[in-house]
Amino acid sequence: MRLNNTVVDTIAVPVTSPAGLGIDTSINKIFVSNDYIGGSVDYIDAASGNTVGTIALGASYGLGVAANPVTHKAYATDWGTVYVIDTITSTATGTSIPVGGTTISWFGVAVNSVTNKVYVTNTSSAGQVFVIDGNTDTLINTITVGMNPEGVAIDPTANRAYVANS
Repeated sequence: MRLNNTVVDTIAVPVTSPAGLGIDTSINKIFVSNDYIGGSVDYIDAASGNTVGTIALGASYGLGVAANPVTHKAYATDWGTVYVIDTITSTATGTSIPVGGTTISWFGVAVNSVTNKVYVTNTSSAGQVFVIDGNTDTLINTITVGMNPEGVAIDPTANRAYVANS
């Protein structure tokens, strides 16, 4: 399949500050985090392009969001907390994973669907990536990577996480 490098559609979301984006490709749902709007996540039917609803997380801000199409879970980041979403029912599971305290600034999140590990960047001066076990939804490791890590991407074939930082 060849991409033609053009915008093919624009999907409006009911917020002024969409921040993160995750897709459960196996059920064709898009999840968009809402920054500055109570830390909720909107979900979109990717086939129709229609916003279907909003998932309230009880968060302060919504920054990053990533979905695992194998386990049908999405992970949405907030200051010091990662919230778990059931992508099939489009509801918060009630699980929140505290990581690093409330002064931690979350930004990037990515899921390795092969190992079921979740990687969350901490853009504070600590320069860390937190690793969450997606089977138990618990923190299993903290990796120091350097100042201000923001973006994170996964190569599931090589089992590597790549982190952009300054």
